[in-house]
Amino acid sequence: MPSGQTRRLSSFSKFISIVCLGRKDPDLETLSSKGVPYPGELLLAAEIYKRALLTFLHTTFYGPRVTELLLRSWVGAVIVQAIPLFAQMETWLTLDSHGRTREPAITTTFLWPLTIIRSCLANLEHRKYLRRMLSNSQYEMQSLSQVLRLLNWLWEDPSGYEYGPYELEMVMKNKGAIICIG
Repeated sequence: MPSGQTRRLSSFSKFISIVCLGRKDPDLETLSSKGVPYPGELLLAAEIYKRALLTFLHTTFYGPRVTELLLRSWVGAVIVQAIPLFAQMETWLTLDSHGRTREPAITTTFLWPLTIIRSCLANLEHRKYLRRMLSNSQYEMQSLSQVLRLLNWLWEDPSGYEYGPYELEMVMKNKGAIICIG
């Protein structure tokens, strides 16, 4: 096997062991042991993206078969891990001199992972909690309101298939919605 291909396989194996199996990244461990500071917001962001990526991979594998119990079980387990992470984000909020809440700028990068995870929420309390979180953001970006409207359309779907990125796409097609989140 050519050495470039071996390196790619090694990198992919490392990725799988870190992201999917929850193992520690030795490179990050080395940085930490050398005293390189790693801000808590970045670590929390990485954990949220990790949960969103796992959710995306599971739902992509099943596509339109969103009623599969195994899919719901896997994704449900990931979501149970993700909800406390969102609660930790609330500790980032501060008040400005006018008494308004302020979030760190990194929260603007969470729209994609929050949309992916929110699209798979079956628990009504989780939906309310994350809807409130999105609605109360200080950032008045059009994409925030578009995502909230899109998720509401998804959750109001009476078909029983209101689950995951595949169904988000179907809702967008049915409603003629075009949204870009990165």
